Amino acid sequence: MYKLEVSSPGKVLIVGGYTILNPKNQGIVVTTKARFHVRIEKYDDGVEFILSNFNHEMIQYKYANNEKYLILHKGNSNKYIDACIHVVSWFLDKPLSSMKIYLNADKEFYSFVDIVPGLPAVMNKKTGLGSSATLVSSLVAGILKWNDSLAQGKLGSGFDVAAAHYGPLLFKSCISLKNIALNDLTKSWAHENSEEFKDMIFDWPKPLSIVMGDVSGGSSSPSMAKSVIAYNNSNEWVELEKRNDVTIDLFKKLLECSRKEKQFHSFCENFSLGRFDLCPEYFVDLMNALKKGFQDIRIALKKLGELANVPIEPDEQSERLDSILEIDGVLGAGVPGAGGYDAIFAIAMSDYARDQFPEIQVMETSVVDSNGLQFE
Repeated sequence: MYKLEVSSPGKVLIVGGYTILNPKNQGIVVTTKARFHVRIEKYDDGVEFILSNFNHEMIQYKYANNEKYLILHKGNSNKYIDACIHVVSWFLDKPLSSMKIYLNADKEFYSFVDIVPGLPAVMNKKTGLGSSATLVSSLVAGILKWNDSLAQGKLGSGFDVAAAHYGPLLFKSCISLKNIALNDLTKSWAHENSEEFKDMIFDWPKPLSIVMGDVSGGSSSPSMAKSVIAYNNSNEWVELEKRNDVTIDLFKKLLECSRKEKQFHSFCENFSLGRFDLCPEYFVDLMNALKKGFQDIRIALKKLGELANVPIEPDEQSERLDSILEIDGVLGAGVPGAGGYDAIFAIAMSDYARDQFPEIQVMETSVVDSNGLQFE
């Protein structure tokens, strides 16, 4: 094999922030057009990485004294790359083939608002689309494929890695990842051939779209999660779980409607324009219930954040989201995943609704990609 290319998509967790950490809870995660790309080529001396987003920085690993595992030879250590090559080496139980690996993330993973003078744009704050999970997913898949045949070190549910592999999901973890052992790593998705797993994967219903707003914030999801998880027995947490469950059930009805209703597209367009008389009553009721569901989740998340003293939905984000929700045809809006000062999301029911967005930096990745990991 002379050259191999693989990529995986970014993610947006629109329902399930924090509560997804409990394996009994579901969440809704969608994937975007923004992707992390890995290209692998032949090489003669160890394993060399070229980080295209960081001035083509080079990291090189070599085998020392005929040992089985690679050690850092040149460049600065990267914890995600280190973890990937060592876990894959452990999994294969043999030395990796020599290869040169180019890593490149689409620009939507990085904020272009308030760019720091003199610093490459892509080295500014991240937008919260899951660049770490897409890097790990693409890199591990690429190295395994190249050699014929995870790794973030944080509290998490695994929804981001699952989305990077499979695309949009009604995600539910099979096991707790809090103290997971390496040999248990694959158990989260060991059921992928089961009917339960097949029900988790869905195609995003068109003409709905996810619009992402770049607000140039940046938050530490692991530290926020550790603070919030301490309140997982609080009334605020239980209320958030209830509201998530209600909204997920409504979203499932939306998916069913999009599959069975031949006029779904026109109903969405008419609803966006306020032509409710041209939509069946059940559709109007469903859309209004979903709008309320997303708003109820926002309120519950903000209360939980205040309890834990964590800025899940800071006041600045609340102002932006409130203005977006005044637009006709916006089904819901919020702070994805752990929230904070990362990007914000909104669900637009039509192109008309998308065109009405206020002056926020709308990211080009504002399209849902129903594909997961891809070999190209």
